[in-house]
Amino acid sequence: GLTSNRWQLQSYSTPSGGYQQPLPGTEITARFGADGSLSGSAGCNSYNGTFTAYDQKLRVNRLTSGQALCQSPAGIMDQEGTFLTLMQRAGSMSISAGQLTVFDGAGNRILEFVNG
Repeated sequence: GLTSNRWQLQSYSTPSGGYQQPLPGTEITARFGADGSLSGSAGCNSYNGTFTAYDQKLRVNRLTSGQALCQSPAGIMDQEGTFLTLMQRAGSMSISAGQLTVFDGAGNRILEFVNG
């Protein structure tokens, strides 16, 4: 289930409508706590927030993250900003065969995690 796993980002949506994988050497994770806490690594900084989930709905509340600037790999800070923005657009989710798919409010697939 959602709260029993540590999730690792496998792909995320891009503004152009495609999907891309996290940069090599970066790891983006999410842990949804049974108490409604949300935490993980956005690739450079760790982040924290809260969430609510019921049925297939998923709402992520305001996330806060560290302020460190990572220099490498190139693009890591853009990737982090994109990920945190997408997380806060969550509207619904589905979990199947060790995969967590997050959709925005319009039903577009925005984040794909694997149990890891």
